Amino acid sequence: MREVRIALIGGAGWMGKTHALIYASAPVIFGNEPARPILEIVAEATDEIAQKVAADYGARRWTSNWREAVEDPNVDVVDIVTPNSMHLEMAVAAAAAGKHVYCEKPLGLNADETREMVRAVEDAGVLSLVGHNFPHNPIHAVARDMIRAGELGDIVHARVSFNSDFLADEAAPFIWRCDRAAAGSGTLGDINVHLFSLTEYLVGPIAEVFGRMQTVVKERDVVEDASYGSGGGTRTGERRTVDTDDSVHMLATFENGCTGIFDTSRVAHGRKIEISYDIVGRAGSIRWTYDRLNELQVFSANDPVDRSGFKRIETGPSHPYYGAFFPIANIGMGYNEIKAIEVRELVRAATGEAVELWPDFSVAHRIQRYCDATILSDAERRWVDVSEIPE
Repeated sequence: MREVRIALIGGAGWMGKTHALIYASAPVIFGNEPARPILEIVAEATDEIAQKVAADYGARRWTSNWREAVEDPNVDVVDIVTPNSMHLEMAVAAAAAGKHVYCEKPLGLNADETREMVRAVEDAGVLSLVGHNFPHNPIHAVARDMIRAGELGDIVHARVSFNSDFLADEAAPFIWRCDRAAAGSGTLGDINVHLFSLTEYLVGPIAEVFGRMQTVVKERDVVEDASYGSGGGTRTGERRTVDTDDSVHMLATFENGCTGIFDTSRVAHGRKIEISYDIVGRAGSIRWTYDRLNELQVFSANDPVDRSGFKRIETGPSHPYYGAFFPIANIGMGYNEIKAIEVRELVRAATGEAVELWPDFSVAHRIQRYCDATILSDAERRWVDVSEIPE
C-alpha cells in the first residue's frame, strides 16, 4: 500500500486539527488507493506542544524544529497551518527540499511574498495547493459548468458576501489575526479571500477594485495563548492596538466585464457564518448560500412565463466526490467533507495522477494581488487596476 507522508507544521490550532482529522478519515471515505495519507511528523513551537499534538493526532513522530520536519527524507508533503507571517520561509524551504507544499490561506502577507513562493515551487518542480476549500463543494462545480457552458449567457454581475461575528464582542481578546505583522490584513486576508477564490473559480479573474476597509474595535485585551474559540486564558491587563481590518466593502470589475460587489465582516453581530453569492447572466442567474450549502438555486430566462422562477438543484452521487460520502442525494455535506475533497485531490496529484490542484500557488498569488490592490485602493481612495500590483 502506497503512502503519502505528511509533515504538519503548526498543528495545535483549529485548522491543524481539521487537517489531521481529514488525513485520518480519508482512507475510510475514499479507500487506500492510489495512496493513504499518513501523518508522518508534526512540528510545533515547543517539545511539550508537539508531543501532545502528535499523541492526539496519531502522528508517527514530532519535533519542535520545523526545519527538521521539512528536511525529513520520509516526508512527501509539507502542510503549513501557521500564522501567515511564517508561510513564506516555510514554503520556500519545503520546495527547496523537494517537497510538495500544501499551505493554508492566505498564501502570504503580500504579493511580494507570494510571488517568491510561486517562483520557489516552479523552480523546484513540486506541486502546490492552497487551502481555499469552499470551491471544492461539488455544487460549485455545477455552477461553474453552467457558466462555462453559457447556460446563463454573458455574466454581467456578481454579488458575494461573507459576514460573521467571531470578533464582534469588544471583550474578545487580541489574537494574531489582529496584528498586521503576523496576519498581513484582517478580514480581507482571512475572509474576503474566500470570496475572491469563489469568484475566481466561477466568474474569472478580477481586473480592478475599489475598496474600503474599516477597523471597528481599535483595541483589545491581551490574553495568554488566545486564539479563535479558545476561551478562558489569563488576561494580562495589557491592551493592544488592532491594526488589521474588521470589515471590507468593495466594488470590482472582472476581466470579462462583469461587475461585482463584495461585502465582508468579522464584527457583524448575530451572523455566525453567512456566505452567499448571486451571479447574474443575460440568460439566467444562480444563487447559493452557506446555510443551504448543498443546494444551488437556478433561474432560466428561457422558461415560459407561467413556469418562471428559481429551481433547486441538490447535490447527490452524480456530482464529483459526493458518492464517496453518501449513497443518496441531499443528505448534506459540511465543512470537513469539503476539506476532505481538497485533501483527496492533493493525495491523487502527489501520486502522479493528472489532477489539477486548485488553487495552486500561482492562483493564490493572483488572489493576493487582489488583496494588495484593495489595500492600495483604500489608502488612496481610488479605483486600482490589478495590473498595478506586479505579477
